[in-house]
Amino acid sequence: MGLVMLLPLLAVLGGLSGGGEHWDTIAGTVLGSYVVNTVLLSAGVVALSTAIGTLAAWIQTFYDYPLRRWFDVLLLLPLAIPGYVAAFIYSGIFSYGGMFQRFFREVLGMTPGTYPRVQIESMVGLILVLSVGLYPYVYVTVRAALSRQSMGPIEAARSLSAGEAGVFVRVGLPLLRPALAAGASIVLMEALNEYGAAVYYGVPTMSVGVFRTWFAYNDLQSTRFLASLFLVAVFLILGLERRLRGPARRDVTGSYAGVHRRRPSQRGRLAVYALVGTPVLLGFAVPTLKLVHWALLSTRSVDWSLVGRSAGNTVLAGAAGTAVCMAVGLVLAYAPRVAGGYALRWWSSLAALGHAIPGSIIAVGVLTLLAGNRVLAIGSFAALTFAYTVRYLALAHRPVAEAFDAFSGVFVEAGRTLGKGPTRTLFSVNLPIMGPTLRAAALVAMIDIVQDLPLTTVLRPFDFPTLAVETFRLAGDERLAESSIMALLLVAVGVLPILIHGVSRRRLRRNPV
Repeated sequence: MGLVMLLPLLAVLGGLSGGGEHWDTIAGTVLGSYVVNTVLLSAGVVALSTAIGTLAAWIQTFYDYPLRRWFDVLLLLPLAIPGYVAAFIYSGIFSYGGMFQRFFREVLGMTPGTYPRVQIESMVGLILVLSVGLYPYVYVTVRAALSRQSMGPIEAARSLSAGEAGVFVRVGLPLLRPALAAGASIVLMEALNEYGAAVYYGVPTMSVGVFRTWFAYNDLQSTRFLASLFLVAVFLILGLERRLRGPARRDVTGSYAGVHRRRPSQRGRLAVYALVGTPVLLGFAVPTLKLVHWALLSTRSVDWSLVGRSAGNTVLAGAAGTAVCMAVGLVLAYAPRVAGGYALRWWSSLAALGHAIPGSIIAVGVLTLLAGNRVLAIGSFAALTFAYTVRYLALAHRPVAEAFDAFSGVFVEAGRTLGKGPTRTLFSVNLPIMGPTLRAAALVAMIDIVQDLPLTTVLRPFDFPTLAVETFRLAGDERLAESSIMALLLVAVGVLPILIHGVSRRRLRRNPV
């Protein structure tokens, strides 16, 4: 089963043998721009997201101010806004008829050409839009690292009257290097995977190039060769990230309870609110309010039958993909615990590599595997579900594997003592106890599958609209208001796990174990 999950990646790597008939044209015209744009976009998004997430985590850890606990949840909400949704929202806001330019014309009475204009549909605009949506990955990892980190060095630096900026730069950042590498690597993978926002803003990256090569030239071999080069680069990045995180495991851990939170002055409190509130405002509040505004204006023009079909198909595809992901993840996590052996455990983890691979590469891998039957490859629900499983298997496998590591061994032995085999023990003992973990993993996988755009665009069955595909299609046709209802549904689905996470943390605070 693990080998099946790796087949699309192996199929892509087989493309390293060379390009197809259009490769020379691609290499001589657009390949350079694909590489340069990908590097610039990745570097910019990683740098800005890391800065925002690290600063927010530091403030939340070391400062006590009104609404601080609320911001623990609010700072995660931008994850609910898909990048392609945020892209077309900000494009609408800064367009000629958008609220930004209308403010200067209608409120201030200025004429076009006399007020500043923001070209959001550019590389800089794309970096800003993606960064305010991806920084929570860094925020979560840095916040978790600070909760495990010994406060001794930081408190010692404070006691020596070192300025807060000095403590942060000279003590905090070196201690947080592994967490920063982990969070930044997740942001990097998301930036490499981004397709919809890059297309909408006209920034040709490698992900965009893979799809353009396929759609424009219908040349699978050239598409496969380009995807294989992209995949090799991703593998090199993953190896570098592991190397950077290696020394981090020697970090000194200690008690988080000993941290002394400072109460900022009135002026400092305003600065704190500005620093933690701006990412929430730009990453979630503004896009959501704009979607609500558009939705209220377009209720009569919306094709509700299309909305209903898209929502139904989205639920169907999400449920099928999640069910298969959970089943395969459960088997891959449980088999090494029963059969034993480091090799089997390593192989199971390798099978869940797909989440670190851009969706464009996985789509090409699936197309390559099914190249003999183009109808099956592009118009098959089974092919789409398989692609979802390859891409999002890690979201099911990792939490389940960690749960098995935590307590499975004891219960397996107890089941065997009672005369139950591994299968009966799994269903009668392990699964009931792991219920919360399984539900949480399934929910997270479902959200990502529902919001997926690259795989769904290429592999969905014919006449199978989904919320993600139709939202992007309508936005691409400049029918922004009409796309708002579907986009709001996608955002609502994304908000759900974040709110559940916040409620769970509050319950844990009230009822500590």
